[in-house]
Amino acid sequence: MSGTGVPPISIEGTADWSSLSRMISNKGIQFSKARTAGYSVKVSTNTPADYRQLVALLDSMKRPFFTYQLKQDKMDQRVVRGLPRKMSTGTSRKI
Repeated sequence: MSGTGVPPISIEGTADWSSLSRMISNKGIQFSKARTAGYSVKVSTNTPADYRQLVALLDSMKRPFFTYQLKQDKMDQRVVRGLPRKMSTGTSRKI
């Protein structure tokens, strides 16, 4: 993760990077750096909003990419010890 807490997006295919970067800039999406990593380009966005816009753009283009989930979008999971087994968990699944 970058210093902003936004994970980088690894976009596959470096052949048309110049046209893709122009399209990203035209959409108003700001990124701090982009570097090649093998057959992909690793793009680091400045803000979570830019991250979400870039992911949505790549999804709409059906462009293959890889990234991690934003920390604020992850579900908070807790374990509470010492509860009776027969206590309802609020789900329909039986323990």
